[in-house]
Formats: sequence, C-alpha cells, structure tokens
Amino acid sequence: MTVIRSITAAFFVVASVAVSYSQELDCYLAPAMTVNVGSEVIGVLAEVPVDRGDYVKKGDVIARLDSKVEQQTKELKRERLEYLTREQERKKQLFKKGIISSQEIDEAETAVKVAQREYDEAVQFLARRTIRSTVDGVVVQRFLSPGERVEEKPIMKLAQIDPINAEIYVPAAQLRSIKVGDKAFIRPEPPGKGEYRGVVKVIDSVVDAGGMYGVRVEVKNPKHQLPAGLKCQVRFVGK
Repeated sequence: MTVIRSITAAFFVVASVAVSYSQELDCYLAPAMTVNVGSEVIGVLAEVPVDRGDYVKKGDVIARLDSKVEQQTKELKRERLEYLTREQERKKQLFKKGIISSQEIDEAETAVKVAQREYDEAVQFLARRTIRSTVDGVVVQRFLSPGERVEEKPIMKLAQIDPINAEIYVPAAQLRSIKVGDKAFIRPEPPGKGEYRGVVKVIDSVVDAGGMYGVRVEVKNPKHQLPAGLKCQVRFVGK
C-alpha cells in the first residue's frame, strides 16, 4: 500500500509539472540592452545621419561633431612631420659627408619622434569627434539635432533587439518547474505572428510581494521580426 501511495504521489508531482509546462503565461518583449550614446568630448553637432527607427551596426557612424579646428590642427601637424622628416634625411646626407656632427643627427631624430607623437595625438583627437554605435541595434530616440551643443547629455538611445528578451512573471508555486537552460516557445500578439523558440537565461532569486518571480527568455531575432514592447504568450517545454 505504501508503494502504491508513493507511485501515486509521484504521478501527481510529474503531472503538475507537465501542466505547468503546457500552460501559456503572459510575457512582454524587451530589448536585450539599451544604451545612451554620447560624446567623449564637448562640441557642436555637425551631422546626425540616423534617426528614430533606423537600424545600425556596431561601429557605424551615428553622429559627427564640428571638427574644422581639429582638422586644421591635424593638417598642420602632418605638414610639420613631413618637413622634419625631410630635414632628417638631408642631415643624414650631410653627416655622411662629414659636414655636421652626430649630435645634430640625434636632434633631428628626436624632433621627428616628437612630431610623430603630436600628429598621432591630433589624429586620435579628431577621431573622437566622430561618434559610432556601440551595439547592433535600432535607434529608439534622438535627443539632440545638428547645431546643438554636446556636453553631458546623450545624443541618442539605442536598443539591441537581436537577441530580444521575453520577460515573464511566474507564480512562485512553479519555481521548481523552470530551470535556466530550459526551452520555451514565444507567441507574440498581433501584429506579431508565428512562434519562436527561446532559452531561459535568467530566473530571479527573490519572489516579489505578489508571490511572483521574474524569468527571462532569450530569443534570437536576426531579421527583427519581433519588435520590443509587444505583448506575448510563453510556453515552457523543459530541456
């Protein structure tokens, strides 16, 4: 009799887990990451080639600061470097003929090294006035426009939506039925369509006051078919 009761109890435990896996729960789609992109240096915006809704790749130019002064500085440093390099070569020839001393050769070499370092710094400073995307994503909001001064305020907000996350609040009673690494199927509400497979990546360790805990399912979204902010239904299917 004890064995039968144990088997019966085990059956009901398995059945309850199976029911929790087949049950659909509410969820919503959220970006994997949102970032506010600003500038390392202060300046006036000269160009913002992207706008809200545009997709960008990591490294794409999303804004440029006015850089007329920095461009001129770089050109002056380049011309000085070229001049000192020519002078160095000329002095090498004079040294071979015994016209000048080795000290003058050393001074020429030092001058070229200093000029090269100053030119490299000018190139780097100019490059910092070109702002590039830090993620593959979509422009969510643009805060500044050409002609406005850039200081501490970000220029725009970007959202990474591949992968995209399905955020779910699950009753605490199902805490043990879901594990990190479990598979899940996401069904977006209209205008979304179809079903997408995802993987459980995060399970909160603290249950909120309402007896719910958060679960995050990561879904691949290479064609951006799933927009962030859309409501959805999720069904957990275990490993």
